[in-house]
Amino acid sequence: MRLAQLAKSPVARATTLIWTFTFALCATAGSAAREGSRLVSVPAPDGVPRSLVVSVPVSPSPSRRFPVLYLHDAQNLFDPKQSFSGATWQITEAMQRLRETVGFEAIVVGIEHGGPRRISELTPWPIENFTGEVPPAEGAAYLRWIVEVVKPYIDANYPTKPECEHTAMIGSSLGGLLTHYAAHAQPGVFCKVGILSPSYWTSEQAFSFARQQPAPATVRVFMYAGGKESPRMVPDAQRMLRLMQDTRPAGSATTLVITPEAGHNEPAWAAAFPQAVRWLFELPGEQAEAPAAPATSATPAAASAPAQSAPAQTPSPAAPAR
Repeated sequence: MRLAQLAKSPVARATTLIWTFTFALCATAGSAAREGSRLVSVPAPDGVPRSLVVSVPVSPSPSRRFPVLYLHDAQNLFDPKQSFSGATWQITEAMQRLRETVGFEAIVVGIEHGGPRRISELTPWPIENFTGEVPPAEGAAYLRWIVEVVKPYIDANYPTKPECEHTAMIGSSLGGLLTHYAAHAQPGVFCKVGILSPSYWTSEQAFSFARQQPAPATVRVFMYAGGKESPRMVPDAQRMLRLMQDTRPAGSATTLVITPEAGHNEPAWAAAFPQAVRWLFELPGEQAEAPAAPATSATPAAASAPAQSAPAQTPSPAAPAR
């Protein structure tokens, strides 16, 4: 069944309503990790309902609407008990600080990954030099599912600002790769992308696709890499930055932040997340919540200074990209 048909089918709508009602009743309101959040479900491409963690600001005005942040790997965002590493991005705390410091509020939609299907769902292109059987590349279908099923559901059921300029996607590792793909494949849907520790090592097609189909100037691109991730992480991110600067239209906003002491893990992305949000939404004090370790920032694409004016230190071996 096509994704569009799946979104419109009576069975899919009924499933969504049932799961929404069930999880609204069963949400653990006493948990700090889920406070102000709701766990709902929508039909996924494989036919199995997929959970979304939706966090909505509490507003005294029923007519107020909010920007939306779509994040991958929801299991690692809010609740340490759900995270495979026991650490999270601390999204609830980060959004609270942004509200208190700059008055920024947004709806956060965490999309839970598909477990054993995660690698396939988050890879738009076949993985090169993969040991063993190569997982099928289903990233294009996964992104269409977000665009054709998840976003329409969120816009229909929550007080969103649905326009592109108010819609962001942020992800790390393979989620960063899929977010990079979204910036070029769906620039009319996601005008703000946070590409954290992207797995560019998986395929040279990430570079050729960005070259052949540059993201338009309407898309703001925030890139991030840690100096203690895999040896390729920083050089690949710097290469992608140069490519975007060379191919995107004049005036495009593209930046790369390198944190020399950061590894490939949730604490690093927890520190980078509010920094990304501040830059993407042009909030004041965008560097105020940078990681404790010194960070270096390459210049935006519209600037005249060279992109590598502040190179990172040589990275040390780290855990492989996820």
